[in-house]
Amino acid sequence: MYKFLSLTVLLLLIITACKSDDDGNSIEQFKVEFEKTIIESFLDTSTSTSFKITLGGTIATGSYQLKYRNTKGSGYYYVDSEKIEEDEFVDLVIEPKNTIEYVATTIGVNNVTITIQDKEGREQDFSLVYNVNDTAFSFSIEPDQITIYEGERLDLNFSISEISNANYDISYVVDNSNTTGLGNFIVDGDVFLPEEVKTLVDSNEVIFNFEGVSGGDVTVLFTITSSLGVVLEKSLTIEVLEIPDFSFTSQLSITDEVEVNTATVINFELIETVGTSEYIMTYVTSSQGSLEYNDKVYQSGDEIIIVPGASTGQYTGALKGDHDLEFTVINANNIPIKKTTSITLTFVDTPILPEVIAWPNVISKDVPGILIGENLNLTTKIVVEGIEAVIIEKELNSVEFLFPSSLPTGLYTVLVYNGDSIGSSKEGVAYIDGEYVEFFDFDEYSTEYVRNIDAESINTIDDISEQPTIQGVPFGNTFLNLKYNDLTLNSRAYLYVYETTIFPGSNNQDQLSNLLDPDKFNNNPVLHFWMRTRSGENPRFKIYYGSSDRREFSIRETNNEWVLVAVKLKDFIIGGDIEELHFRFSPGSDIGPSLIKSVDYDWFIVTDKVLTEFGAIDYTDDWRDQ
Repeated sequence: MYKFLSLTVLLLLIITACKSDDDGNSIEQFKVEFEKTIIESFLDTSTSTSFKITLGGTIATGSYQLKYRNTKGSGYYYVDSEKIEEDEFVDLVIEPKNTIEYVATTIGVNNVTITIQDKEGREQDFSLVYNVNDTAFSFSIEPDQITIYEGERLDLNFSISEISNANYDISYVVDNSNTTGLGNFIVDGDVFLPEEVKTLVDSNEVIFNFEGVSGGDVTVLFTITSSLGVVLEKSLTIEVLEIPDFSFTSQLSITDEVEVNTATVINFELIETVGTSEYIMTYVTSSQGSLEYNDKVYQSGDEIIIVPGASTGQYTGALKGDHDLEFTVINANNIPIKKTTSITLTFVDTPILPEVIAWPNVISKDVPGILIGENLNLTTKIVVEGIEAVIIEKELNSVEFLFPSSLPTGLYTVLVYNGDSIGSSKEGVAYIDGEYVEFFDFDEYSTEYVRNIDAESINTIDDISEQPTIQGVPFGNTFLNLKYNDLTLNSRAYLYVYETTIFPGSNNQDQLSNLLDPDKFNNNPVLHFWMRTRSGENPRFKIYYGSSDRREFSIRETNNEWVLVAVKLKDFIIGGDIEELHFRFSPGSDIGPSLIKSVDYDWFIVTDKVLTEFGAIDYTDDWRDQ
């Protein structure tokens, strides 16, 4: 704390000077009377002092100028509201009383020399002393939040920090251009009206609140004047919010009975009708069950955070019978608003459902598909692509059905029901809309029809990850793999179609001859098979009609990719005996003997068209005569 000079008595400084003209006549000099020469002031605060200029006992007229120079400390002056620079004369407007304002920028004693000059160039110097105190005070009005609901009261956290003891007058005005709401300022429990002045003696004991009345922004400008003459202002805006309100509903996604331990979707909707808030939901049930909401399971009575908008939960009943559910949502108001809604779910015992263990890879037109499993006698319907299929026969462990004849060739999802409950389902069941006969798919047939002649190994490989796929769906589980440990053009493995029992009746060869019957396969039998070879390996594949009539596939390398090969059998081999249809395989002889030949095959079938829907490629013209 600084000690400064003080002056308790008004000092009247009268300075008189005389000067002679060129003839020796005395010329009366102007006089300057300062109201004070020792002045109390505050840092960075404008302090005014007045003076008057007289000549011959009357108020002087004419032109006068003023300048100043800080001899100790620092600061600057305003004259007629214009800031002036040090050591530069400025014109004075002569009035009965002239006022200059000094703003000190250093604390302590500031000495300033004032120079006044008349139009004759005569000057007089005057010394002013300013006892500059530190900033008189600062005040803070900083509530913890700037939003408040109607009817709520907010502590404004008002405080004054002072250096010099003083009393303070506080008032405020409403900025109507930025105010759309309404509220009351309250000081020590009393309403404080706009433009009212309250005097604060002990400022730190004041309780200053704001109470929201109606929604909108309230912007005011506070003015505090200390008894030392320092004035500070501060603006404050508080948003008054309408009391939040909302609506809440719950609705079941289904109205039917539900099986015990089955999750049922409940649709919630929380709509904020007035304002915004945060919300907690709870529920109670008349039975036993749990609610899953936002991937978390809640029991009856647990608090659940719910946000405005539409959302869903899943309730699972553990016991059969009616489950009366009551949902309650409350918001975060000081006086919470509560909304309740209720629904009833009826749970029944879980029925015994048909379970399919084995599905057919392919089903063709007008040929029954056979499902193998358990409790299949309880099947009430089979649905394919929304169409109910015809069930031919049901037994405990099997069921036969026909694919809907209106469906084209493709992949379909098959659903097996007991009543309204789905017992089993499978995606990607292949359907062929036409005649179809299967020779080998190696899921049902072993290698018993593959004759081994000095091949290193003939295997059926059970690996679904390596299986060929139809539109991304694996076809079965097992495929044929041939490996050879030498290089030769001679056949090393045989696949004898005519030795199989794929056709009904005792004469299998007669049935093979029917492949070329004009009344069969729309007179267009097409052999299909999957083939996969490794990069750089070119094994041989030959189709035989009899013991010598044959053709060899000239496309040998598939770069380790499965290719569904289609070959049109009609006129494929002229003069051959299709009754002895078989395939022969050899490793070839056009690469180094250190490399082992390996080739994979699967799904040897005949249809009445090229299965382009399954990605088949017609390679009929890529076989050469032998």
